[in-house]
Amino acid sequence: MHTAGWAFLLLFGALFEATTANANVITFNDRTSFLATSSVNTIDFEGIVPFNGAANYVYPFYQSLDPINISGVDFSGIITLQDGSKQSWFSIVGGSNVPFTVDGTASITGPYSYNLGAQGNQTGRLTVDLLGAYTAVAFDFNTDNRPEFPEFDFIGYLTNGDSFTAHAQRQSGFVGITSSTPFTGFFIDLPIPAQFNTITRLNIDNFSFGDATIPEPAPGLLIVTGALLLFVIRVRATQNSE
Repeated sequence: MHTAGWAFLLLFGALFEATTANANVITFNDRTSFLATSSVNTIDFEGIVPFNGAANYVYPFYQSLDPINISGVDFSGIITLQDGSKQSWFSIVGGSNVPFTVDGTASITGPYSYNLGAQGNQTGRLTVDLLGAYTAVAFDFNTDNRPEFPEFDFIGYLTNGDSFTAHAQRQSGFVGITSSTPFTGFFIDLPIPAQFNTITRLNIDNFSFGDATIPEPAPGLLIVTGALLLFVIRVRATQNSE
């Protein structure tokens, strides 16, 4: 291929990278690999006074629809009832006697989605506002270990338009993502379970947020390089014609 052809492909590739970089999300399913690419702060939810003062964080539900700020991050878990009204169904729980902690220590639980048969469905949304722009987020998660809480897939929608997916089950899982475009938070709409009279619930722990430390490809540099190469080719062509 002639040099001009290579230059055109390089410039085209740079322009393509520039238009698709905003959709570039890398997903991790283990914390070690995620931490190798990111510099983050982690909220483990330990030592937080329960909202209702109960011991062992047992069912200390946060009743306000306003988010609760924990270590500089706003968390909220809201369910929407059949009539359209909203309730907060959100708590920090802990202790080995609570069946839906992630690792046996304190974690966030809620919200819920219900399949209530003839009574209609209730949907739940977990919202996390980072109160700043970041490029990396991760957390451990699971669902309840009782039979009325099935496994389910969920999608996290980032504020920059990107998204990530994961599968919640009774055993603890992990999801971490880095994005080439900064985001300020995300939300997760819990799916309504298909089984009669069952519930989906998402518990999260060890919530990490920060910035990816491995740089994404720089499309601007590729564009400049391609343009310079085309310029050199044109100059040489002009000289050869004289």
